[in-house]
Amino acid sequence: MDFAWSPDGRRIVLVVNRAGNAALHLIDTAGGDLSVLREGGGWHARPQWAPDGKWLTVEFESPITPPDIYRLDLAGDRLAGETRLTESRTPALQSAGLVTPQIVRYPSSDGTVITGFLYRPTRASAANRRPAIVYPHGGPADSWALVWSLRLQWLVAKGYAVLAPDYRGSTGHGQEFQRALYGAWGRVDTEDVLAADYLASLDWIDGSRLGVFGTSYGATAARRPSTGTRTSGAPGRRGTG
Repeated sequence: MDFAWSPDGRRIVLVVNRAGNAALHLIDTAGGDLSVLREGGGWHARPQWAPDGKWLTVEFESPITPPDIYRLDLAGDRLAGETRLTESRTPALQSAGLVTPQIVRYPSSDGTVITGFLYRPTRASAANRRPAIVYPHGGPADSWALVWSLRLQWLVAKGYAVLAPDYRGSTGHGQEFQRALYGAWGRVDTEDVLAADYLASLDWIDGSRLGVFGTSYGATAARRPSTGTRTSGAPGRRGTG
């Protein structure tokens, strides 16, 4: 996680990721106290202190907000105010009906519980069932999170449900979960990605129209030769490739 020492060395600002929500925290180096400075259902990154330690800047993004830079003014160890310094949201994006995912958990073929981010098209219903795409991330030692992905939002806007799973080998779920991929590349991760029964069980998804798409290592996780699955392979940014 990103972190930065205050100029006087008395505090540390750091990013703490819990279930894909990376909040900004402060630590008092003398007492070790940990307090939440800012959280907003998204991902903070690259905090930087002002020379006098009275404010700092940080990047923030979410599934419905492209990355921007914010100035955070402090009153001691509390957030006193904030200012958006950049503006990445175009008028088209602001009116696009972007979707925030639901964090879901489903069993893989051997019962291992997999965490995923499920994006639901706004018009999906039992009377209007939608096709679905499973979208594994790259890495493999990476993870999905509440981050901005224009490609993913484009798929949802076209009417596809998207499940972005953190298959075994992903970070953020403990050492045992990440190391479960050791010596098992292309096996346990593929089983986690192809566990489509969960999607088919949702009454707003058309279980006869399920697909899988990945880039970088996500293409490897999507590939299962015995099924003839087609894949795409191109590098991508964090959380999308």
